[in-house]
Amino acid sequence: MDCCQHCESIEHEFDFNNARLELDDYHSHGPQSTTRILVSALIEQGVADKTLLDIGGGIGAIQHELFKAGIRYATNLEASHAYLQVCQEESIRQGHGDRVHHLHGNFAEMHNLPKADIVTMERVICCYPDMDTLVGLACQKARHLLGLVYPHESWWVKLGVGWLNNIKYRFKHDPFRVYLHCTEQVKNLVLTSAFRQVYYRKSGAWQVFVYEKSDGPT
Repeated sequence: MDCCQHCESIEHEFDFNNARLELDDYHSHGPQSTTRILVSALIEQGVADKTLLDIGGGIGAIQHELFKAGIRYATNLEASHAYLQVCQEESIRQGHGDRVHHLHGNFAEMHNLPKADIVTMERVICCYPDMDTLVGLACQKARHLLGLVYPHESWWVKLGVGWLNNIKYRFKHDPFRVYLHCTEQVKNLVLTSAFRQVYYRKSGAWQVFVYEKSDGPT
């Protein structure tokens, strides 16, 4: 799948209907489990007065929760126009709309983005075929902390999240695909980019990692 097809599949999969449903669930029940885990782990490392780059931020739950914990500014980068708009509206509703820069695009192609103290990618790696470019660029943009959430490789995850989901998409003639990238390859790429792992936890089909820049903030 080329870049144009991938971007089109993202827009189709993550539409206004899904965005509104996720926002309603956020209002009713708070952040989803992996978001709560990731946010808590980041706060434990210290986020006060830090800047955030949230890649594939969705409805912005990470941003909204970290603003409550004291971050100073956030950049929300989203490949779906629908989710970008919903996140922007929610940012205004929560009172930090003037402290979020909303951008639409494919992160793997946006090399001129400024660095941030914290970079997060929750449930994003599994939506993109070129893991090396995506994670490598995220490492370049993170000055202090890098938070990642993506599927682990248990057999039932490979069967349900990967194979069965993709069969469903093919049956519907939907170009969107789920990618189960090798955990060790992702970890090795991050660790060789001058980070050290400071947190890990599994939650259902997902695994949550937090890495800290080895030489601290720069």
